[in-house]
Amino acid sequence: MAMTHSPVRRFLDYAVLSVLAFVFALPALYLFLGSLKPSGEVLDGLSGFLPTHLSFDNYTAVLDSLNSDSTGYFWQFMSVSVLLSFVVVTGGLIVNSMAAYGLTRLKWRGQNAVFTLVLLLMLIPFESVAVPLFYMFNGQRNTLFIQALPFVANAFAIYQFHTFFKKIPPSIEEAARLDGAGPWRTFFAIIVPMSRPVFASVAILTFLIQWGSFLWPVLMVSDPSVRPLPLEMSVFQGQQPPDWGQILAFGVLLSCPSWSSSPSSSAGSSKGSPVPPSNADRGTTGHRVASRHVPVLGPRPPPAPWDERISAPPRRRRCAARSH
Repeated sequence: MAMTHSPVRRFLDYAVLSVLAFVFALPALYLFLGSLKPSGEVLDGLSGFLPTHLSFDNYTAVLDSLNSDSTGYFWQFMSVSVLLSFVVVTGGLIVNSMAAYGLTRLKWRGQNAVFTLVLLLMLIPFESVAVPLFYMFNGQRNTLFIQALPFVANAFAIYQFHTFFKKIPPSIEEAARLDGAGPWRTFFAIIVPMSRPVFASVAILTFLIQWGSFLWPVLMVSDPSVRPLPLEMSVFQGQQPPDWGQILAFGVLLSCPSWSSSPSSSAGSSKGSPVPPSNADRGTTGHRVASRHVPVLGPRPPPAPWDERISAPPRRRRCAARSH
């Protein structure tokens, strides 16, 4: 039975949550207001929250300062970050989902040992292997390929896919196998359409991590032509004397894609996990078959007309006469 709260309790809950949300939103609010103020008024403490002397001059100055061959172009740094994020997200969805499907559904020797190794890899931070990777790929520095390669395969993404695939009833794949579908067709025609929530969640988390990646570009990039946006912001911040209004404006431009992905994340995660078929979806033999929401792989014969089923003669039970 669902618990019901009194109006006073509900008001207090929402009040506390609103206060916490406001506290967590204060840094973003300060960032946005500071980007619209002159540099001398940015570091004024709590008075920086007052919306005075607002203008878009800092944004114009940032774009004008990064508009030459000597400093590089803002659109070029943005394009590098967008390209790297697209490659890592797309490649990660393909590689990690297929790896999780092989660990979840396919039966082979050493399956549990490999999955245990994947779980152990989640405990190793990237900072501990960044220096060995730097010496391994030192000859590939200043390339887009080496900036994306270490982040395509991700142990946490494999674990997310594995957890979601475990909730899908195996009877759905059995029904697809009866229709003549192999493992590849079952994965792309059945599993992938049913796993859109986890694909959306993994894509957004991977994008946020890759978009803000800073340590690996610092180690591997020294050419401005392949410099991503977070690294360029570090270079821009190091200019003397620092203009804090322009730095905060740069931060807003860097954060816009991350903020825009938040509504998509909540919409994708609200769809939930796959629901197992109900009793209405069971076959005549008692085994579960594919739900009505699962894509049908091939045409099925239509059911007999209703009038034919009514006019069919009833079955008679045969009784064996006992002979004396």
